[in-house]
Amino acid sequence: MTITFIIIAGMIIWFIILWTLVISILSIISGWRKLSILYPDPLMPEDESSVKFSMCSLKLGFISYNSIVHITFTGYGIILRVMKIFSFMHKPIYISLMKKSPVWKKAEYFSPSPDSK
Repeated sequence: MTITFIIIAGMIIWFIILWTLVISILSIISGWRKLSILYPDPLMPEDESSVKFSMCSLKLGFISYNSIVHITFTGYGIILRVMKIFSFMHKPIYISLMKKSPVWKKAEYFSPSPDSK
């Protein structure tokens, strides 16, 4: 009885340690951690004009976040969040639409110009 309990408890602890290790490594390798530090979520309340998309996919670097990203478009910017079970070391990312950030400059660089017909 006690051996079984010890084995089950050890397996649960091992799974939790392994899960947090894998999630942490994915966060660091993909660049999510760095983006969440550069663009932290200011925890502003979402307005009624916010549009939410759940179970979205996103690729950062060579890491794919398949069907675990929640994207919210607000009047002020874009908020990226992952599902709660994957949220360890994956803080929300907020990309502001109000100021020019390197993200938008890069997007403008690759977008076609209006006079290129």
